Formats: sequence, structure tokens, C-alpha cells
Amino acid sequence: TFFDISAPVPGGEARFVDQIAILGLNGPFAGDGDSGSLVLERQTNRAVGLLFLQAGNYSLANHISAVLTDLGVTLVS
Repeated sequence: TFFDISAPVPGGEARFVDQIAILGLNGPFAGDGDSGSLVLERQTNRAVGLLFLQAGNYSLANHISAVLTDLGVTLVS
């Protein structure tokens, strides 16, 4: 599921568009302190997102391709 949300950031608010919304199977997918965790696709173990926000029952992640592009880095295996 993809999701758009406005969230507080230092100095104001930011709009996050087309984020990955993750609903946990048995309760929340993530908790306090999990921001920055790599999100993997269950079937392939492929990196798909970078966790950044808990919004109600959903955990939100940035698409990993956007994160890597914005930071100018690549993943290694």
C-alpha cells in the first residue's frame, strides 16, 4: 500500500508522497526507536524501504531507491 502524509519535522512540516505503508501481521510492524531500519521484502529478502514513521496502525517507509538516489549511495551485498 502506498500513502501520502504530512509529518512534523524540525522547523515545520513536510509532505511525504507515495510512501510504503506497512501493517503488521500481529500488532505494529515497528516501534519506538526503529526509524532508519531497513525494510526487506519477505519473499526475496530484497531491500525495499527505509523506515521513518509510525502513523496509527501503519509503519511508513521511504522507497529505498529514492533514499539511495538522494544520498548518492548504493547497497552492497
